[in-house]
Parts: sequence; C-alpha cells; structure tokens
Amino acid sequence: MLRIPFLLLLCLSLSQHVHVDAFTPIHLTTPAKRTNKQIRNFADPLKIPTIPHGGQNTNKLRSALSKNYFLVGMLTSIVLASQFPSAGAILAPSLSTYGVKTIFLLTGITLKTDAIKQALFKDYKLNSLIMFMTYVAWPGLVLLMSSFLNIPEALRNGLFITASLPTTINMCVILTTESNGNIASSLANAVLSNGAGIFLTPLLILWKVGKTAKIDVQSSIVRLSSKVLLPVLIGQLLRSSGAVEKFVTANKKYCKLISESVLIGIVFTSFCDSFGANGIFRGTGMFEVLPVLLLLMPALHLVSFFGSFAMFKKIFKDKNRKTVVSSSFVTSHKTLAFGLPIIKTLFEGDKNLPLYSAPIMFLHPVQLLVGSLLTTRMKKWSEEE
Repeated sequence: MLRIPFLLLLCLSLSQHVHVDAFTPIHLTTPAKRTNKQIRNFADPLKIPTIPHGGQNTNKLRSALSKNYFLVGMLTSIVLASQFPSAGAILAPSLSTYGVKTIFLLTGITLKTDAIKQALFKDYKLNSLIMFMTYVAWPGLVLLMSSFLNIPEALRNGLFITASLPTTINMCVILTTESNGNIASSLANAVLSNGAGIFLTPLLILWKVGKTAKIDVQSSIVRLSSKVLLPVLIGQLLRSSGAVEKFVTANKKYCKLISESVLIGIVFTSFCDSFGANGIFRGTGMFEVLPVLLLLMPALHLVSFFGSFAMFKKIFKDKNRKTVVSSSFVTSHKTLAFGLPIIKTLFEGDKNLPLYSAPIMFLHPVQLLVGSLLTTRMKKWSEEE
C-alpha cells in the first residue's frame, strides 16, 4: 500500500507563507528616549525575549491560510482521502451533478457574450492548433516515447489510449479561472475537444489497438449539453438581466470560493477512488507497473504542459498571456470521465483491461495535483501582461 507523506508537503507549503518574528530588536538609546518596554527589558538583561501576543500569530496564520486556501485545501483533501477513501462515494454524485453545473452556471453569468463568440467562431486558427495538439501531437509523442520503453505491450497500448482522449472540461475551466486565463477560450476548446473526441478517439484506438465498438453518441451529447452547455446558456440569459450580473460581480470573491471548493471536492473524490479497494494504489496486479506509472505519468504531463506553454508563448510573443495559460491547460489534460467508459466498452472481458485503464486512472489525480500547484504561478505570470 502506497502512502505519500502529504502532511509533510502541507507543512512545507505553509512554512513558506507564515513568518513569526521572535522579538523586536532593542536599540540602545539615551535613557530619556527609551520606551517603557525597552526599560523593562534593559533592567533585566537575563530575561528571555518573549514571543508577541498569540493573537498576532493567529492572525498571520489565518491570513496565510486564507490566501492559500486552494492549495491548503487540496493537500488536506488528499490526506483525508488516503484515510477515508469510502467517503468519496458519498460526495461524488452531488459534485458531478450539482457542483460542476454550478461552476458552468457562474461561468455563463460572468463571461461576456462577445468573448464566447470570439472564442468559438473567430479564433479558428487557435482552435485548430489545439485540436492538432490534442489528437495528433499527444498521441504521436506517446507513440514515439513508448517505443523506447521496456514495458508490457498492453501498458504501451494503454498509454496511447490515454493520449487519444479529449481534454477535461470542468477541470480546465476551473484551473483557467484560478490562473486568470482566457476562460472563454478554455470553455470553447474543451467543448470542441470533447465533441470531436466522440468520433476521433475510437478511430485512433481502432488504428493502434485494433478494437472497435459503438459509442453512444446520443448519450455523450446529452451529457455534454446538460452539464456544460445548458448551464452556460442559462448563465448568459441571467446575465442579460443586469441585476444578476451585478450581484455576481459584487460577490466575485464568494463565487471564486465556490469554484475552488468544488475543485477541492473533485480532488478529494478522485483520490478516494485511487486509495479505495479497487483503486490504482491498491489494485492487484499493478505492483509491477506502479513504479513506471509513478515516474512516467507526472513526467509526461509536465512535458505536455510546459511544452505547450513554451509553444503558445512563442506564437503569441508574450502579448496574450491569458490565452497562453488557457491553451496550455486544455492541450495538456485528458479526461477520465470520457475515457474510462470507452475503455471498459472496448475491452470488457479482456485480461489486459487493468493495464489499458491504469494510465488515465493515474494521470487524472496527477493533473489535478500539478494543475492546482501551478495556478498561483500562472496567475502571477498572466497578470504581469
């Protein structure tokens, strides 16, 4: 059983933000200018300097926790998931149904209609490039890289299947929002990617692995529409009233808190699945490939993200940082919600099913963790524009 010392990571992250001054230095001055506090300390040279009142330290700690709520909440959720994995099954349905819809409802209210039109219909060159990265560059990179690895053929196929999947939707939009990226572009390309994935992903799997199956296109479109498109449309209609837009704008801080809390919940439920009885960290038959996945999937995701970041940064020549951030998130993420059903449908009863599904099951929490850690840095960079 694999247990990562996340509490240590949490303590280290907090230590970078909370500073406690042991005491205020005492400067020797003339007796007439000394304060009462300095006189008391000078009169008793053996007295050990005291730490300031506990309230100051409490306020500093509270301020640090508030400023880093998202990061602290994410790390805490991972620790809790490792200890209470069964709790994820209780929260997952509500988060999947209501939490995600709430995120896209708020997105629809806050996004300008012109920005959505621009992202969907005018930025076709950017959209085409993102589709190319998702369905050509990603699979090609994995195919080339895996050919040099001494791994089972089934795991090699599993890596290619993961690379052939569309991007995430809710995760990309939330991370883009937290990073002050181009939300309209992120939403548009996430929807386009998943729409194209209904047809392109099975074709790529058929080409490489030689398996085919009927994908329930109608069910996929209904799910995409009900969870993403309909909430955004309702949000746009509410935005036109003016009063709702003003309310959301006035309470922007709380809307952000809702988005962050939903993503923290998603992190928690995802790691609950990973630490559960049938999770990737405890599943039988995975012991041999687990070290490979521990090294390979984070490295692959980091290469994908920073490679995309460098490419888009060069294309936009440092002029449109928000779009660089959103495009990097979209092109480097792969969806578990879309991928796992397809894998189970195509390879049901296959003895290699665990190896086919392991890469995306492991990549999913890695994306959440890495993406969450990058949001603060990406936000700072995008705001320097």
